[in-house]
Amino acid sequence: MRWLLLLLMFATPLCAQSDMVVLRDTVVIAVGATDSLQNTGASPFNLTYTIRNDGATDLDLTSMPPVALSGESNCTVIVLQDPVTPVAMGATTTFRLQVSPIAATAFSFDVSIASNDPVKNPYTFTFEGNAVAPAKKKSTSSRPDDCSTGVGGTSRWWLLAVLALGLLALRRVRPD
Repeated sequence: MRWLLLLLMFATPLCAQSDMVVLRDTVVIAVGATDSLQNTGASPFNLTYTIRNDGATDLDLTSMPPVALSGESNCTVIVLQDPVTPVAMGATTTFRLQVSPIAATAFSFDVSIASNDPVKNPYTFTFEGNAVAPAKKKSTSSRPDDCSTGVGGTSRWWLLAVLALGLLALRRVRPD
């Protein structure tokens, strides 16, 4: 009986460990898996991920910066918001990425998060997307191949105001 008590006393701290889980929205992104979005558009868009600690001890994110990005293909990615560390047991933290596709085609990048999770360290996954060019606006002009010069609407009023001020300035400079 005494050996059982000693085993329980020393084995419990060995079993207590952190357990990182990464999610986008409510979907778990498994270690080594691929997260993806299709038809993202060609302009920058943001992704928000949640790190959840399902373990019995605090989860420490051990690298600086906590989220490392690599392998960018046809895109640029920046971290807009870093996750907070440590993550208490049962708690969460979030990080946000801004993705800018370079061309209207497939793109990808890798995410790596180092931690004190003894099994999932580093926690890595790949993001893949497909950027599409924005839909072409339908012209409201009766002219074919309408091309905008930027002069119209409120821009026209600014142009008139600048011309009027120029004429006033010339009138004051010229002697009568």
